[in-house]
Amino acid sequence: WNAQALLGVNWMRSWRKQKCLMKLADSFDVVCAQETHGSIELAKHLRDLLSRTHRIFWSFHGQRGVGGICIIVKNPFASHFQGMILEELCPGRCANLRCVGDQGNAQFTFLHLDPGLHLDRKVALLENIRDSVSCREGSRTFIAGDFNFEAAGEGNMNMFTGEEIARHAALVKSWDLL
Repeated sequence: WNAQALLGVNWMRSWRKQKCLMKLADSFDVVCAQETHGSIELAKHLRDLLSRTHRIFWSFHGQRGVGGICIIVKNPFASHFQGMILEELCPGRCANLRCVGDQGNAQFTFLHLDPGLHLDRKVALLENIRDSVSCREGSRTFIAGDFNFEAAGEGNMNMFTGEEIARHAALVKSWDLL
């Protein structure tokens, strides 16, 4: 979910978004939100509201008005794992939540790829995600987010010539290798 400043400066707008996030968190085992903005201090109220029923993991960008992601996990789902560790791959933009358990492991990778990031850094981040994926037996990886590019088979067409264009060929290649 793109929260569009969940922890923004306009308290009324933020509160409505926080109520929506709490409704999502009650409806699903795992919820990922991007563009939360804010800081750990601003997230305290929301963390306090959810702490009895959920585990919440934050990654902030460092600038209050930029990026920010959170992953919220219901306690009954979290109880299947002995440990849950958030690994930031790009603060406020990409993180892995590694869940380790006796009956299996899970990894939730959440990515909000910055459209302004230079192509080389985007490709490097996707390669970092690929390298971080657990390939152990009994492990499942879920990747979610806003990738800000078209995947293979979803090319764009030049309106004037009718020819397909591959604007993000290097990025799509890196993505397809995941």
